[in-house]
Amino acid sequence: MSLNKKLFEKINNNVDKSEAVDRLALFFAYYLGFVMAGIVLFFLFIDFNKYWEMVWKAFAAAFIARGIAQIIYWLFPRKRPFVDNDDVKLILKPKPTPSFPSGHAVSFFAFSMVIYYFNPLLGKIFFLLSTLMGISRVYGGVHWPIDVVVGAVIGILVGWQFWP
Repeated sequence: MSLNKKLFEKINNNVDKSEAVDRLALFFAYYLGFVMAGIVLFFLFIDFNKYWEMVWKAFAAAFIARGIAQIIYWLFPRKRPFVDNDDVKLILKPKPTPSFPSGHAVSFFAFSMVIYYFNPLLGKIFFLLSTLMGISRVYGGVHWPIDVVVGAVIGILVGWQFWP
């Protein structure tokens, strides 16, 4: 058994052991991205002229990173863990679309990388939140660990391209 599959099983086998952890993982896996985007958009209300560049670059990086992920889906389609495995415990209601790399990871790590350039403290918090989002998507049975790791690397590289 591969390290990727062993790590997936170790993480996913914890589903249904704690309702609180399952709910938290569901929040991180599905809703956290909306919260992060909302926080960044709120900066426009604080001082539009000061934060406009950070906001548009963060969203542009996320959009471009997601596009790169979409191209990789077409070139190297990889099934999600739950597609061929009845033992996967799901907390989300996923579609059987390709899983490699994680679209959430590429988008939110790119987003976090841009935010880090403009605001290192908020960027570090966003990197932590993006990591929790990725782990939660493995926990929830919709991604392999390698999907998240490669997604994070692609996202960081794309976000870095938006630094001056």
